[in-house]
Amino acid sequence: MSIVGKNGAGKTTFIKLLVGLYQPVEGQILLNGNDIKEIPFKEYQKIMAIVFQDFKTYTASIKDNICMDSPMRKEDYEEVIDKVRLKDMIDHLPDKDETILGKQFSTKGQELSGGQKQRIAIAKAMYKDSPFLILDEPTAALDVKMEYEIYQLVSECKTRGAVIFISHRLSSCTFCDRILVFDQGKIVQDGNHQQLYREEEKLYHKLFYSQAKYYV
Repeated sequence: MSIVGKNGAGKTTFIKLLVGLYQPVEGQILLNGNDIKEIPFKEYQKIMAIVFQDFKTYTASIKDNICMDSPMRKEDYEEVIDKVRLKDMIDHLPDKDETILGKQFSTKGQELSGGQKQRIAIAKAMYKDSPFLILDEPTAALDVKMEYEIYQLVSECKTRGAVIFISHRLSSCTFCDRILVFDQGKIVQDGNHQQLYREEEKLYHKLFYSQAKYYV
């Protein structure tokens, strides 16, 4: 599912409510009919793998940044770094995936580009293998082609129950099962790309066309 809309439409607020970082002042957020307030926060966190815009990497090895406190599952780890196009970069580093990020604690540490760090953050979320994978515009430092490839690969993961993402680049919406269009804090359209694009007088068509014309 993709969440789209103009700046300030309420997309990130919606996500922060969904993951429990904000509490609703009215109404409820239900998971399988249960108010999430009744679910212990640490247990609720386990079902969410999230990459926000202000993601962080740590002064640790690439492998530790991706696996964190999860047990090492070699096959899953190798699949994830291949999916987000990190394998070739890692293979060219002297210490491979044991390479430390940053030089704070090691002169052998590597300073990576913003795009490479973003891919590590996305790989970490994918490796967690939670029922919900949520991406809040995590690919701003990637080019359009790489962003589209990552969202497409993420959407094809068979092990997850749902993938939810926010992106200003609406080309990423074309493969989604469902799109929610936000405007002034409300959902004003709900459907797939084909359905929403046909509604020429409504917001989704206008947003999509305003971007598409620059790539034609």
